[in-house]
Amino acid sequence: MSKTSTIITNLTAGVQYTITVTAVADDGHIEGQSTIVSPYTKPDVVRNLSVSEITTSSVSLTWTKPEGNSPFYRVQWTAGTDNWGVTVNETKMNVTSLTAGVQYTFTIIAVAGDNETVGEAKTVSQYTKPDVVRNLSVSEITTSSVSLTWTKPEGNSPFYRVQWTAGTDNWGVTVNETKMNVTSLTAGVQYTFTIIAVAGDNETVGEAKTVSKYTKPEVVKSLSVSEITTSSVSLTWTKPEGNSTYYRVQWTAGTDNWGVTVSETEINVTSLTAGVQYTFNITAVAGDNETVGDTETSLM
Repeated sequence: MSKTSTIITNLTAGVQYTITVTAVADDGHIEGQSTIVSPYTKPDVVRNLSVSEITTSSVSLTWTKPEGNSPFYRVQWTAGTDNWGVTVNETKMNVTSLTAGVQYTFTIIAVAGDNETVGEAKTVSQYTKPDVVRNLSVSEITTSSVSLTWTKPEGNSPFYRVQWTAGTDNWGVTVNETKMNVTSLTAGVQYTFTIIAVAGDNETVGEAKTVSKYTKPEVVKSLSVSEITTSSVSLTWTKPEGNSTYYRVQWTAGTDNWGVTVSETEINVTSLTAGVQYTFNITAVAGDNETVGDTETSLM
């Protein structure tokens, strides 16, 4: 061979080979001093890189050993201009101390036994789970709407899924603000509102934060007096639109006042004083026995 270079083929990836080069005279017999080199072939690309678990502060990676040899793997991850990395000898790693709701790019590179010769990179991008929203509260309740506010969670969360349910019915929207006025609700109904922080891929979500509230019942209808005696007044009314589990019946005379809670749409108020003017108030009450509608009044 008169050339001063050659390509050796059919080698195995990631293996150290000892290559000896010896000069030979024209007679084909006399040899000079040999030169020896021991390079590694480049490892092959890792296979089946995948994310097996995601939390708000960690991402678990797994991959399959490439063809040939690869005793080490460089695991690198970046977020924006920040970057980190370690070398491992297993085909898995739980990357910790990450920030919630952030997109990270993870790169796995097989490394040969000299800890220098590397293969091609395999890459996967993944968002960490956003954290839970904070301070979820109800700021205003009407017969048909509930206003919700919350505080952005730690880390990143560009979107929020707002879901609400009543019995087997459910609805939901995605918003990018930390507040929402949920409308078109039914009076006197208990709704469960759920807020879930969503990462920038609009898929990776955090844990849910939930609050349950009743909308205000509507005003009772057709309040009337059906019978009056010297010591009693019988009242009747019609159930309002929507739901109303109870009714607060209150009556006053001057500075004196009394009241009871009933579940029917009628009451006979007794032990009254003859010839005295009473004011009767009927207020629909939701199932929590706290949330009330506006009052309907009758003078008698």
